[in-house]
Order: sequence, then structure tokens, then C-alpha cells
Amino acid sequence: MPSDAAFAECEAAGRLLDDKARYERSGSSFPAPPATSAGGVFHIWSLAMTIDSSVRFRPAEAADAAAIRDIVRAAYAKWVPVIGREPLPMRADYNKAVAEHPFDLAISQDRIIGMLETILADDHLWIENVCVAPEAQGKGIGRLLLERAEGKAREAGRQELRLLTNGAFEANVSLYKKQGYTIDREEPFMNGTTVYMSKRIAE
Repeated sequence: MPSDAAFAECEAAGRLLDDKARYERSGSSFPAPPATSAGGVFHIWSLAMTIDSSVRFRPAEAADAAAIRDIVRAAYAKWVPVIGREPLPMRADYNKAVAEHPFDLAISQDRIIGMLETILADDHLWIENVCVAPEAQGKGIGRLLLERAEGKAREAGRQELRLLTNGAFEANVSLYKKQGYTIDREEPFMNGTTVYMSKRIAE
């Protein structure tokens, strides 16, 4: 489970990426910290540059279904001993899902390391699934995928994102809260609790 320090580090890297994007839009070069920078500042700057340069996104194709299934099963496997069963995403039919829903894939070094599955509703964008391959977790990829969901919502003219997660997945709930999601309600489900969350975004 990623630590609070890891989440804080990813958030700091995210702020640097936002600053970098503003510089690039203005036609200026983004200044690096001094070579003598020590500790966190230089490390976080390096992390931001790594995330920005190594990850790209593309829509999923039918041929990606098997790879998506494998990543989902690997990402959710850690929760099996926590809830005593396979989470529902591990049992989904991804051939069917890829044919019916948009998927955005996070790619690094020609490998799929994360994915975002969304469904456009009349008044919001529903995040059906978002996950990151175990070896890529703790590097801010989940945050990037959630930011991509926000971009998709804005493009579609939606000002709200919604999702659900298992209340036992504490790291997931924590990440969503750090990204501005709030808990709308909780409902019992299969000897556990389903947590419904949402986030309002500006146009």
C-alpha cells in the first residue's frame, strides 16, 4: 500500500508538471532546479520529469483485451486476501468491455502499465475502472489517469465524475480523496461496503 509520503510526493510532482505545462504553453522553457539542489526538491523535480517523459496514452483496441485483463488481475490481486474473494473487476469480460466502453491505456516503454475505463452518462462521466500495473504503482500513474478522466469529462461537457470502490480498499479511497473526490454514500455489498464517490470540476 503506498504511503502518505508517496502520495504527497506524487502530488508535488503533479504540481511541477502543471507548472511545466504552463511554461510550455507560453513558449518558455521550464527551468530545472540548480544542480546542487538537495533532497526532496530535486528528487520530486526528477520524478515529475520521469512521469512526463515516459508515459503516453492511447485508446484501447480489441487486441488489447487480454493485456487489459492481465493488468487488472495483477493490480487487484493484493485485495483478494483483504476481502476474501476476487474483486469484481478481476472477473469482468474485457473482450466485451473493450467493445462497449472507451478505454485509455497508459504506455511506458511500449508496455501497458495502466488503464482507465469510462462511460459517458447524461450528466456525468462514470469511471468504471482505473488501475495501474503493480510494478508501476507509486509513481503517479493513477493520478495521471484520473486527470485524464477529468479531461474527458470536460471535452464531453460534463462537470462531474463519479465512481465506486470497495471500502476495504483504503489506499484507493485515500487516493480519490486526495484528488478531490468526496464520499456521497456507502452501501453494504457482499459482506463489505461499497463507497460511492464523486468530484465536481470547472468547465
